[in-house]
Amino acid sequence: MASPGTMIVNLVARTEQFRKELSAAEKKLTQTFENAKEASQAFAVALAAVGTAAVTMALAADDAMDAIAVRTGQAGLALAGLQDSFRLVAARAPGELGQIAGVIADLNTRLGMTGPLLERTAESIVHASRMMEIDPTVMVRGLSRVIGNWGIEAANASRTLDLMFTASQKTGIGLDQLGQALVQQGPPLRMLGFSFAEAAALMGKWEKEGVNAEMLLGSLRLAIRHFTKANIPMREGLDQTIKQIQALGPGIAATELAIKVFGRAGADMAIAIQEGRFEIDTLVKALQKSDGAIKDTAKGVYGLAESWITFRNTLILSFEPLAPVLDRFSGHVLPRLGAAVTQVGKLFELVFRPEMRLAVITLAGAIAGALTPSVILAGKAIVKTAKAAYLALAPFM
Repeated sequence: MASPGTMIVNLVARTEQFRKELSAAEKKLTQTFENAKEASQAFAVALAAVGTAAVTMALAADDAMDAIAVRTGQAGLALAGLQDSFRLVAARAPGELGQIAGVIADLNTRLGMTGPLLERTAESIVHASRMMEIDPTVMVRGLSRVIGNWGIEAANASRTLDLMFTASQKTGIGLDQLGQALVQQGPPLRMLGFSFAEAAALMGKWEKEGVNAEMLLGSLRLAIRHFTKANIPMREGLDQTIKQIQALGPGIAATELAIKVFGRAGADMAIAIQEGRFEIDTLVKALQKSDGAIKDTAKGVYGLAESWITFRNTLILSFEPLAPVLDRFSGHVLPRLGAAVTQVGKLFELVFRPEMRLAVITLAGAIAGALTPSVILAGKAIVKTAKAAYLALAPFM
């Protein structure tokens, strides 16, 4: 049997070894815990990003659907039909979902459109507004006012927009500016027998050539009064007057005739006629062949940017079924979840106090050790340390 001195020396040596191995085990456990924590945080961040994107897209789709319901007042099957049209247009025309929803709603409210007619017109508006850089909802309002003012059937809305689009291309007049002019000057132009195409051609040509349209239109209003008093058919009287002034050429005779028909601004009117300000036949023929102009132009400029927008719209709308789930979640789960999070927060405050840190690290390391190879190695170190402790204490047992 060893002497007491030898036993003490051996005990001290083995105790020191036990302390070293315990320290090494603690370091391994701490590193394992940190690695596990970083991995879990990275996974949580990725999962949160995916979840946030899904929720954001679902809410965007739901907002667009809600906008249609709010702005039209429709419900049931009627609302479902409008929302189906919205989905189709959003997948084909490059526009923001909120704006497309506004176009669908306003066309239904202002012109009573539904189904294929609604979809065809909405698609034209979205394409035209993007190419002309005009807010599509503003374009809807302008188009509906033009249609109402000129008594055009809603079924011809797309053709009307094609004509206005072509007039803008040919003359440079803004599409919104042209619509406003056609509404403001529509009554006198119709009284004088101008067709819609002729009126659009005049407004565009005068804008392009820098003509004082207000002065000319004021003169035409006075001509209406003159022809009415003389019991002369409006368009016949205007065409004859223009031909006579052109035949007379510059001079007193032409000016006197113009003043007689068009009032005190007759002199300016005579000059305008002789300068060809009313020669619109070529332009009118071009406008009469404008059907499909927006669609054809859109095809020519459709590229990566437009494809991305329609793909994004389709992707967002694919998350629409998630919206009802989120509604239920927000109404029933979130209040309870908030209370639970508060309690978890209090638990974390207790667990992560400085005096609890080593215990938490050791416990987390033991749990992670069952799942990760690195912690298995640390577990072996613990076993080794326990064995060393046993050997050091064995003589006293």
